[in-house]
Amino acid sequence: MNNITSVIQKAKDFLINNPYDEGHDLYHHLAVWKNAQHIARHIKESADIKSLHIACFWHDVVTTPIENRNFKDRDKMTIKTAEYLQKLMLELGCNKDLIERTIIAVCEHDLNSRPTTIEGKILYDADKLEFLNVKRWIKILDALKTGKMVKIKLFLYKKAGKRWISKLKRMYNFDYTRKLHDKKVNEILNNSTANKIAADLGEDLRKILIGE
Repeated sequence: MNNITSVIQKAKDFLINNPYDEGHDLYHHLAVWKNAQHIARHIKESADIKSLHIACFWHDVVTTPIENRNFKDRDKMTIKTAEYLQKLMLELGCNKDLIERTIIAVCEHDLNSRPTTIEGKILYDADKLEFLNVKRWIKILDALKTGKMVKIKLFLYKKAGKRWISKLKRMYNFDYTRKLHDKKVNEILNNSTANKIAADLGEDLRKILIGE
């Protein structure tokens, strides 16, 4: 197992055994990596694929033990994760440039961030497209029904969706991502499951998606 594979496998271990929540588990990170590869193939700029690959699997990893987590202080948990990842990559013999690119991308993926590297920009867009993943919505609702997620999380997810989804197009870093966004929005508007979820939650799906 090479060092890149080892770093990613460690992220997968955390995501399987200790995810932030059911909306930020291994499924989410696999989807973000798929989006990132798709975006990377359709833009002019060249990214360090190894760095992008690692960042996609570590961006929402939480290394803080469950009993010490404060979900209102997500920034501190991200910093702790970045510190853990940096140490891990050094121990596994990853080169300095790879480590720096990866850590910067992970630390700059938050909604309010403006990424400064090509890897960070791709990760940002790939991650935000997952706001429009209906299968992810279903996973979150199922987690609430089974008690794997507390109800306050649904309130927070709804609040974030209503605040950000209609604004995402002007926040993306690439025109290609905007095209993907439009395609996903049109698919959701014509998706009976998505419309039922919105209706059950008492929300106007069209208004959330496009602000109308």
